[in-house]
Amino acid sequence: MTSVHTARLLGNLPLFRHLDDEQLTRFASRVQLLRLDKHRVLFERGQMARALHVVAMGSVKLSIPGLNGHEKVVEIFTAGQSFGEASMFLDSPYLVQATMLEDSLIVEIAKEDIDAALDADPMLARRMLAGLSQRLHTLMRDIEAVSLRTASERLLDFLATLPAQNNVIALPFSKATVASKLNLSPETLSRLFAELSEQGVLTVKGRQLLLHRREALLPAE
Repeated sequence: MTSVHTARLLGNLPLFRHLDDEQLTRFASRVQLLRLDKHRVLFERGQMARALHVVAMGSVKLSIPGLNGHEKVVEIFTAGQSFGEASMFLDSPYLVQATMLEDSLIVEIAKEDIDAALDADPMLARRMLAGLSQRLHTLMRDIEAVSLRTASERLLDFLATLPAQNNVIALPFSKATVASKLNLSPETLSRLFAELSEQGVLTVKGRQLLLHRREALLPAE
């Protein structure tokens, strides 16, 4: 990909959308574009953070690996979102592992280039702070949900956020990833889907959910 195409790609990302053509071209000459296959690991937990990453296409999960192949999915990032800022700015190791959920295109920007850009462009700093603040709010909501809401309520809340076309919801990730994100075991998620099916709320066909009672996903008044 030429620097011109890279500059156009960066210009379409929310983090860099305010930059002018000269700034985008300068940035484009320094970034790395990483084409990573599904399941590819971008960085491991404990690896030193040396760069900021932005999802240009695809999706990435950040997770904490556990024993026996189990993991806790902490966050999922899709096109336009950046990740890895906190560890990079703290010059500390990553606390999570980053794995591709699908074939993805990742923009990698070295810390020294980010530092130089922040010195020259306060707007970039504001956008990054806004992103980090939004992530903190999301984390607090996740903690609240795990602490105060039942497993069934967490699943219904999650399903209510997904778009439905012709009363069909397509799960954006595997059921194992959804279960981990909701702090459920795969067995519990399967049981909850079976209960919703028995109640006539939906029918499960792989990652496709056929809705029969959309109102059941909405919070009670």
